[in-house]
Amino acid sequence: MNQPGAPDPTIDDLVTARALIATLQEQLTTARREIQRTLPAEEARALKGSRWLWLTNPENLAEEEQQHLTELKTQFPRLAQLAEQREALRHLFDDASITTPEAGIPRLRAWSASARALELQALNKCCATLARWLDQGCN
Repeated sequence: MNQPGAPDPTIDDLVTARALIATLQEQLTTARREIQRTLPAEEARALKGSRWLWLTNPENLAEEEQQHLTELKTQFPRLAQLAEQREALRHLFDDASITTPEAGIPRLRAWSASARALELQALNKCCATLARWLDQGCN
Protein backbone atom coordinates (compact mmCIF):
# COMPACT_ATOMS: atom_id res chain seq x y z
CA MET A 1 0.00 0.00 0.00
CA ASN A 2 2.48 2.56 -1.16
CA GLN A 3 2.78 5.22 -3.86
CA PRO A 4 5.96 6.51 -5.47
CA GLY A 5 7.35 9.27 -3.26
CA ALA A 6 5.41 8.09 -0.22
CA PRO A 7 7.31 6.70 2.75
CA ASP A 8 8.38 3.11 2.34
CA PRO A 9 6.27 0.58 4.21
CA THR A 10 7.72 -0.52 7.49
CA ILE A 11 9.18 -3.98 7.96
CA ASP A 12 6.12 -4.79 10.09
CA ASP A 13 3.83 -3.77 7.22
CA LEU A 14 5.71 -5.99 4.78
CA VAL A 15 5.90 -8.96 7.13
CA THR A 16 2.22 -8.71 7.99
CA ALA A 17 1.14 -8.48 4.34
CA ARG A 18 3.37 -11.40 3.39
CA ALA A 19 2.21 -13.41 6.41
CA LEU A 20 -1.41 -12.82 5.49
CA ILE A 21 -0.88 -13.88 1.88
CA ALA A 22 1.18 -16.88 3.06
CA THR A 23 -1.62 -17.91 5.43
CA LEU A 24 -4.12 -17.72 2.59
CA GLN A 25 -1.81 -19.74 0.33
CA GLU A 26 -1.47 -22.42 3.04
CA GLN A 27 -5.24 -22.55 3.38
CA LEU A 28 -5.65 -22.84 -0.38
CA THR A 29 -3.28 -25.83 -0.36
CA THR A 30 -5.09 -27.35 2.63
CA ALA A 31 -8.47 -26.92 0.96
CA ARG A 32 -7.19 -28.46 -2.28
CA ARG A 33 -5.87 -31.49 -0.38
CA GLU A 34 -9.11 -31.87 1.60
CA ILE A 35 -11.18 -31.76 -1.56
CA GLN A 36 -8.78 -34.12 -3.30
CA ARG A 37 -9.15 -36.71 -0.51
CA THR A 38 -12.94 -36.76 -0.85
CA LEU A 39 -13.05 -37.20 -4.62
CA PRO A 40 -13.30 -40.38 -6.63
CA ALA A 41 -9.86 -41.46 -7.83
CA GLU A 42 -10.28 -40.15 -11.38
CA GLU A 43 -11.38 -36.68 -10.26
CA ALA A 44 -8.67 -36.55 -7.60
CA ARG A 45 -6.08 -37.08 -10.32
CA ALA A 46 -7.26 -33.84 -11.93
CA LEU A 47 -6.05 -31.94 -8.86
CA LYS A 48 -2.86 -33.91 -8.40
CA GLY A 49 0.14 -31.77 -9.20
CA SER A 50 -1.93 -28.59 -9.53
CA ARG A 51 -0.66 -26.82 -6.40
CA TRP A 52 1.74 -24.62 -8.37
CA LEU A 53 -1.06 -23.44 -10.67
CA TRP A 54 -3.26 -22.42 -7.74
CA LEU A 55 -0.48 -20.52 -5.96
CA THR A 56 1.23 -18.79 -8.87
CA ASN A 57 0.23 -15.27 -9.78
CA PRO A 58 -1.83 -15.55 -12.99
CA GLU A 59 0.42 -13.16 -14.91
CA ASN A 60 3.31 -15.56 -14.31
CA LEU A 61 1.53 -18.53 -15.89
CA ALA A 62 2.02 -19.50 -19.51
CA GLU A 63 -1.11 -19.45 -21.67
CA GLU A 64 -1.41 -23.24 -21.51
CA GLU A 65 -1.13 -23.16 -17.70
CA GLN A 66 -3.75 -20.41 -17.49
CA GLN A 67 -6.07 -22.56 -19.59
CA HIS A 68 -5.52 -25.57 -17.33
CA LEU A 69 -6.19 -23.47 -14.23
CA THR A 70 -9.39 -22.12 -15.80
CA GLU A 71 -10.54 -25.70 -16.41
CA LEU A 72 -9.72 -26.64 -12.80
CA LYS A 73 -11.62 -23.61 -11.52
CA THR A 74 -14.65 -24.69 -13.51
CA GLN A 75 -14.39 -28.23 -12.17
CA PHE A 76 -13.71 -27.13 -8.57
CA PRO A 77 -15.67 -23.91 -7.94
CA ARG A 78 -14.95 -23.76 -4.19
CA LEU A 79 -11.23 -23.77 -4.88
CA ALA A 80 -11.82 -21.14 -7.55
CA GLN A 81 -13.52 -18.91 -4.96
CA LEU A 82 -10.58 -19.33 -2.61
CA ALA A 83 -8.10 -18.52 -5.37
CA GLU A 84 -10.12 -15.43 -6.32
CA GLN A 85 -9.97 -14.22 -2.71
CA ARG A 86 -6.21 -14.70 -2.75
CA GLU A 87 -5.96 -12.59 -5.89
CA ALA A 88 -8.24 -9.90 -4.46
CA LEU A 89 -6.09 -9.66 -1.34
CA ARG A 90 -2.89 -9.56 -3.38
CA HIS A 91 -4.28 -6.75 -5.55
CA LEU A 92 -5.34 -4.88 -2.44
CA PHE A 93 -1.80 -4.97 -1.06
CA ASP A 94 -0.44 -3.93 -4.46
CA ASP A 95 -2.89 -1.03 -4.87
CA ALA A 96 -0.75 2.11 -5.18
CA SER A 97 -3.74 4.34 -4.39
CA ILE A 98 -3.76 3.07 -0.81
CA THR A 99 -1.11 5.14 0.91
CA THR A 100 -2.23 5.22 4.55
CA PRO A 101 -3.66 2.80 7.09
CA GLU A 102 -6.81 4.95 7.17
CA ALA A 103 -7.30 4.23 3.46
CA GLY A 104 -6.34 0.58 3.65
CA ILE A 105 -8.14 -0.62 6.77
CA PRO A 106 -11.70 -0.21 5.42
CA ARG A 107 -10.68 -2.03 2.22
CA LEU A 108 -9.13 -4.87 4.24
CA ARG A 109 -12.25 -5.12 6.40
CA ALA A 110 -14.41 -5.21 3.25
CA TRP A 111 -12.21 -7.96 1.79
CA SER A 112 -12.52 -9.94 5.03
CA ALA A 113 -16.31 -9.55 5.04
CA SER A 114 -16.55 -10.78 1.45
CA ALA A 115 -14.21 -13.67 2.23
CA ARG A 116 -16.24 -14.71 5.28
CA ALA A 117 -19.48 -14.46 3.27
CA LEU A 118 -18.25 -17.30 1.07
CA GLU A 119 -18.36 -19.57 4.14
CA LEU A 120 -15.18 -21.33 3.11
CA GLN A 121 -13.61 -22.83 6.20
CA ALA A 122 -10.18 -22.41 4.64
CA LEU A 123 -10.57 -18.61 4.77
CA ASN A 124 -11.34 -18.47 8.49
CA LYS A 125 -7.70 -18.59 9.63
CA CYS A 126 -6.71 -15.84 7.24
CA CYS A 127 -9.64 -13.62 8.25
CA ALA A 128 -8.86 -14.23 11.93
CA THR A 129 -5.23 -13.24 11.35
CA LEU A 130 -6.35 -10.09 9.58
CA ALA A 131 -8.84 -9.24 12.35
CA ARG A 132 -6.14 -9.60 15.02
CA TRP A 133 -3.79 -7.40 13.00
CA LEU A 134 -6.43 -4.71 12.50
CA ASP A 135 -7.58 -4.87 16.13
CA GLN A 136 -4.01 -4.43 17.34
CA GLY A 137 -3.81 -1.21 15.35
CA CYS A 138 -1.72 -1.58 12.26
CA ASN A 139 0.24 1.53 11.35
